[in-house]
Amino acid sequence: LYTDSRSFTEISKELVMQKGHLQFHLKKLQEAGYVKVDPRTHLYSIEERAFLIMEGLGKLFSMVDQK
Repeated sequence: LYTDSRSFTEISKELVMQKGHLQFHLKKLQEAGYVKVDPRTHLYSIEERAFLIMEGLGKLFSMVDQK
């Protein structure tokens, strides 16, 4: 989802997860505000706050790698 929106089926194939498990995790990510689903297209995408968190983690990991 970091690079593009995906359907449930695409996510399931990429992660090789059982559908029930994936539904559970996507629902939790939606509830936490990290993932959203377009009601018209049913495509999942990442929310702005998740991008910011990943950017911050990337900076943190690069600082740790430099030490």
